[in-house]
Amino acid sequence: MEQKLTQKQKQQFLLAPQMQQSIHVLQLPFIELKDLILKEVENNPCLEIQESNPQHQEVFSGNKRYGIHPSGGSTAEFEHELQAKQPTLQECLLRQMRLTFCNKRDLQIAELIIGSLDERGYLVVSVEELAKITNVELEIAEAVLTIVQTFDPVGCGSRNVKECLLAQLRSKDKQCSLVYKIVESYLEELAGKKFIFIAKQLKVSLDDVKSAIREVPFLEPNPARNFSHDDRSIYVIPDITVDIGGDKGYGVTINDGDTFFLRINNFYKSLLIRKDIPSEEKDFIRERISAGHNFMKCIQMRKETIKRLAEYLVKFQEEFLDKGRQYIRPLTFKQVAQEIGRDESTVCRAVNNKYIDTPQGILRLKDFFSNEAVKTEGVESVSSASIKERIRGLIENEDKKKPLSDEDILKQLESKSLKLSRRTIAKYRTQLKILPSYLRKE
Repeated sequence: MEQKLTQKQKQQFLLAPQMQQSIHVLQLPFIELKDLILKEVENNPCLEIQESNPQHQEVFSGNKRYGIHPSGGSTAEFEHELQAKQPTLQECLLRQMRLTFCNKRDLQIAELIIGSLDERGYLVVSVEELAKITNVELEIAEAVLTIVQTFDPVGCGSRNVKECLLAQLRSKDKQCSLVYKIVESYLEELAGKKFIFIAKQLKVSLDDVKSAIREVPFLEPNPARNFSHDDRSIYVIPDITVDIGGDKGYGVTINDGDTFFLRINNFYKSLLIRKDIPSEEKDFIRERISAGHNFMKCIQMRKETIKRLAEYLVKFQEEFLDKGRQYIRPLTFKQVAQEIGRDESTVCRAVNNKYIDTPQGILRLKDFFSNEAVKTEGVESVSSASIKERIRGLIENEDKKKPLSDEDILKQLESKSLKLSRRTIAKYRTQLKILPSYLRKE
C-alpha cells in the first residue's frame, strides 16, 4: 500500500451565507421577523434602529393584532400576548436533517425540501426544480428526498398520498407485503372498496386482501397533523394589508421589519478612519458593517418579493376583493412565479405562514393557492376554496328542519355550471367541519 497526495478539480454549487440568510428571512412571518431584527441588532454593534424616523414609525404603530381560527369565521382585535410558540414541523425536520446529512450538498437539498412543504407536510415544488436550483443530478435530489421522507413524522416530503403511505410502510419493513402492493398499484380501487377486483389482479384470495388492508387505517395521510393547531386560535399580524384606494382601486401595504429603519451606526464608521485603532479591530468592524448591510439587503429583498406577490394577487383576485370568498380564483405557485419573475420555491417560501388583511377579512396567503381546480362550463376554473365557500353558504341558509344532503348540494352547484362528484362534496364538507345532513337536522 502506498500513501500519496493528489489534486482534483470539482464543480459544486453551494449556497452563499448571504443567500441562506435571504431564504431564512423570506420565509419568516412579520412577528418572527421582528424578533430576528431585534436579535440581529443585539448581536451586531454596528447595526442600530433609528426609532425617530416618523414615516416608518407611523407604519409600525398602526399595526393591529388579530385572533384568527384556521377553520374560518370572524376576526377580532385583541390585546393579549402571543401564546408560547410550539416547535414547527420545519424545526423538527431540520434538527433531524443536521443529524443525518454530513456534506453541504445534501444539507442544501434537504433544507430546500423542508422549506418547500405545505401545512400537511407534502412537497409543493417538483424535484426537477430542486435539482436545478442546487445544480445536482435528478437522482441525487430524489435520493435526498427519500431520506427526508423517513424523518419523523414519516412521510413528510411526499408528493402525493400514495408516496406518503408507502414511505410509512417501508419504515415498518413492509416492502414485500401484500398491503404494500395494494397501496402501490391499487390505491384508487382500495378507496372504492373494489376488493374482489384487487384480489383477482394480485391472484390472492379475498380474505387475504381484507386481512392485508387492516393496516391501512393506521397509516397517516396527513403526516404533519400533530403540528397543526386547528383546535385553538392563532394570533397573527398580517404581512400584507389591502385597502380600498378610491378611484385607484386597491392599495397594498407591506408590514415589514424595515419599519424599524435599520442603519449602520455612525460611530463605528468613524472608527475606521482613526489611526489609533488597531488593524485587527478595524477588520472586525468592517466585517460587522458588511454583515449589517447584507442583513438589510435581505430584508429589502423580502419586501420586494412579497410586494410583487401582493400586487399580482390583488390584480388577479379583484373579483374576490369586490364580492367575497366565493369568487376566489385558483392560483398555482408556478403561475405566480412566472408572473413576478421569481422561481417556484421562492414563491412558496414567500407564501408560507403569512396572512393578508383584505376588505373580505384576514386570510392565509395559502388560501389563494390550490392544486385543485373545478372546471366549469365557462372559460375559467373555480378554486376549491371558492367551492367550499359556496357549500358553506348553502348550508348556512338551508332549512334546518330539512337540511341539504350532499346530493342536494351537488344539484344546486350543477345548476350553476359547476361539475363535481358527490364524493368531492362530502370531502369539502368534512374539511369545513360540517356534519352530514342527518346530524344537522333540528
